[in-house]
Amino acid sequence: MLKNTLRFFLLSIILCCASVHAEISFPLKQGAVTDQIGILSPQSFMRINDKILALEKTKGSQIAVLIIPTTAPLTLEQYANQLFNHWRLGRYKIDDGVLLLVALNDRSVRIEVGYGLEGTLTDLTTKNIINDYLLPYFKQERYEQGIEIAVDALIAKIKQEPLPAIDNTQFYIAKNPTDFRVIDIIAAIILGTCFYMWAVILFKLLKVSPLIVSILLVIILSITGYFGGFDINTCNGLQLGDEYLETNLPYWVQELLLKILPSWMSVLMIFSVFLVSSFLCLGLLGILIVIVNKWISNAKLKFSITIGLFSGVIFGLMAAIHSDSLIYGVIFASIITIIMGVLCYISECISTKLYRDSNWDNSSQDYSSYSSHSSSSSSSSSSSSDGGGGRSGGGGASGRW
Repeated sequence: MLKNTLRFFLLSIILCCASVHAEISFPLKQGAVTDQIGILSPQSFMRINDKILALEKTKGSQIAVLIIPTTAPLTLEQYANQLFNHWRLGRYKIDDGVLLLVALNDRSVRIEVGYGLEGTLTDLTTKNIINDYLLPYFKQERYEQGIEIAVDALIAKIKQEPLPAIDNTQFYIAKNPTDFRVIDIIAAIILGTCFYMWAVILFKLLKVSPLIVSILLVIILSITGYFGGFDINTCNGLQLGDEYLETNLPYWVQELLLKILPSWMSVLMIFSVFLVSSFLCLGLLGILIVIVNKWISNAKLKFSITIGLFSGVIFGLMAAIHSDSLIYGVIFASIITIIMGVLCYISECISTKLYRDSNWDNSSQDYSSYSSHSSSSSSSSSSSSDGGGGRSGGGGASGRW
């Protein structure tokens, strides 16, 4: 029965891992240009990247260049469309993004265009850019020149499009608010706990000194309102400044931190997130440890499971956030928990065995010295008297196994 259960458990883990790895994993956007092959020289890479970023600062439109070996198992069109949506190129409700995808081993290239630029970058225009600039240079294996000239052509066309200007009235987040992922659940729990924590702190302060706290609140809120901190139609001036956060943080989190909350509240909330995250992890581990202490009585097994759960929870959360897959996080946490638990249990058993062996050796030596001492005592006592009659003084040594 136990063997069948273990076989079923291992088979389930293998199937889950296979299903996770069967999903298409897109590369992380590393800026305006993501070269996973290395066909661009550092100088060419910087020139193309700077041109794209300059366009984004002046027009707001986003161009992304991705160079990969192959799009398999997807077709070129499927990969470009899904990657465009995954990277969320272009501004929200403007959709002014462009993707230049090069699959070198497939010898194929595609330009994917957002809805907001289809009036300028029509199918005929993008086809001409590919036929006139990309393919002739690619046939000569002059990939750098072809990509740079194609990017120049795209930038020239986008500059002709009357896009909404970048100013404080246009909230800039390249996100799709309809997406719902694992990180949305984690972010909701953490931010909800942060707001609850500050509400409790404020309530406690109002109970202790209501007049002083009320006056301070009125002053702070008045100053914030005077400088436009509660105008939710404008950005509060903060920037994430990190490509990973812009790519992975949910739309509503970015809108909350960069638009809805005043800048000082956002900074306070970001600080609270780190604090609350640590306490939530410790609380989760505490609950698991309480469960282990309640149901397991063996000390070595209890310690091993605790160490395994601690490692599994930490690495499982990191894996779930990094892979954006709750299933992958749970599987990774289970594997780490089992491995660390087994290793700790084995080390505990080995250390216990070594400790017992050392105690046995010491007790054997004590017993030998005691025996020789007893024999000499008995011989001396027999020479002086015929009978015993000795009483124990309570001394001696004991051994346990």
